[in-house]
Amino acid sequence: MEENKVRIIKLAPPPPELPTLGKVNPAAASFIGRTNYVIALEEKKYVFGIKRDDRRRHLYIVGKSGVGKSKLLELLVRQDIAFGHGLCFMDPHGDVIEEILKFVPEERMNDVVIIDPSDVNYPVSFNPLANVGPAFKHQL
Repeated sequence: MEENKVRIIKLAPPPPELPTLGKVNPAAASFIGRTNYVIALEEKKYVFGIKRDDRRRHLYIVGKSGVGKSKLLELLVRQDIAFGHGLCFMDPHGDVIEEILKFVPEERMNDVVIIDPSDVNYPVSFNPLANVGPAFKHQL
């Protein structure tokens, strides 16, 4: 007969510079998850995220199908919308944009532009580098 064993895994606390809820202004970070920090019989879960300034640099999200890459992007976009930030979201399959549109406030619906590259009747000419100052071209 197998006896019940209590297994406690000690995990390191989150790094001190990790943006956590309560330590940083919610408008300055996008919160994406919870830590799983366990020490002795105490369990602390910190809501953590990515600083908006860090998101302006490169963000690389990889994973196999079904692990939540699109959900992570949806979460980031929803927070951007909630704080009134502008954004550009390219959805090659068209399924994520339907979820995102549910979170656009009614008063901002006229600010939304949907470009459908498969629409042959109304093709759109779009150059993301047009009218971008030299100081910001490296961010595109």
